[in-house]
Amino acid sequence: MNLKNQNQVNKSYTNGLTLVALVVTIIVLLILAGVSLNLVLGDNGILTKATNVEIEYNKSEVLEQLNLIITEKYLEAYHQAINDKKEVSEYYSATKVIEFLQTAVIEGLEPEEGQDSYVGYIEALKDDTGNTIANQYFVKMPSLQRNISRFGLGKNDGSQSDIFIIVNNNNADGDNNDVNDYVVKYISNDGTEEEIGILQMQPTL
Repeated sequence: MNLKNQNQVNKSYTNGLTLVALVVTIIVLLILAGVSLNLVLGDNGILTKATNVEIEYNKSEVLEQLNLIITEKYLEAYHQAINDKKEVSEYYSATKVIEFLQTAVIEGLEPEEGQDSYVGYIEALKDDTGNTIANQYFVKMPSLQRNISRFGLGKNDGSQSDIFIIVNNNNADGDNNDVNDYVVKYISNDGTEEEIGILQMQPTL
């Protein structure tokens, strides 16, 4: 074999190795890309886990904030009763708490359509025909976010990404709104309801 032919063989061999190396590199990169996407976007991926952590945090925060608001109202009633030398029950009840949660004016939020101000931490749930469902309430997240931000905590972007409701389990027919069994539930994207805690309508001081 002369030198010219030898150079051609070497060149072909080198080109062949380069092509194989390129193909192998592409295959490895595709595998790594698939693994990376699964780690980030998969059911147990980073984004899914981060979302789940945020949801769990929101669950505990919603329950805590609602109970803090209720405790504040109870303390107000308690001190008013002492000053007036009357029973706390004259100023405080589950009915009054629910009414307050629906009618409180929330400072710092844009008024809702047709309103002069943003009103309520909760609002009555309605069925598909527009009728009010007895003793079931939708939690207005922007109000709670605003309540948190008063103390320099959390965010206040006016968003409503998570769905929470309040239900009186012992009072489906609405006969006695003072039954102390109001529970907070989280509604997932697939419509599943998860009970996350009880509203402390009778706070322990």
